[in-house]
Amino acid sequence: KKPAYFRVNDLREEWNRQHPNDGAVPTIQVIDLLETFTDMVKPGGRNENVKDLIFIPVKEVVEVAKELKTKQLAGEGGG
Repeated sequence: KKPAYFRVNDLREEWNRQHPNDGAVPTIQVIDLLETFTDMVKPGGRNENVKDLIFIPVKEVVEVAKELKTKQLAGEGGG
């Protein structure tokens, strides 16, 4: 599996967390998000580069989602 980060800083932070004694950062490949999604959902798509991608969400978005879910479970959803 290949992680796909939306922000370079998130990738670097996670790399440093998992490899604290390794100063080197892996080679970073920038890809077009729309093209990637299109290749992922295209019937019979042959782009092997997208098969093993795992999208890593932005931390702040995860925190907001957790807060919203907690509010929803508590009946504060408002809709």
